[in-house]
Amino acid sequence: MGVSNFSRRVHLPKNLRLSADEISAGDAIRISVEVQNTGERAGKGIVQVYVRDVQSRLVRPEKEWKAFVKVALEPGQTKAVTLTLDQEALSYYDPAVKGWAPKGASFKY
Repeated sequence: MGVSNFSRRVHLPKNLRLSADEISAGDAIRISVEVQNTGERAGKGIVQVYVRDVQSRLVRPEKEWKAFVKVALEPGQTKAVTLTLDQEALSYYDPAVKGWAPKGASFKY
């Protein structure tokens, strides 16, 4: 299949759900969304999660890729997908404290 024969639409899902607004040490947050194949052919897509640290004292990327899952869907099929981010996924090494941060950080998705 050539690239010209393939089209893709990307939408911010209206049915995005978070298991919690905050997490504590040792906890994880689950991100759930339903995806649907609106095309006429079976296909595969990748659901991805990006986050941004809004209060880091270090220079951080605008978007960090944190999780993904590949989903196969038949035409018209809808599937629920859940991705999990634990505290480790939201941490980064801080050379000033010679340890992993953040503690009390705030992220946007």
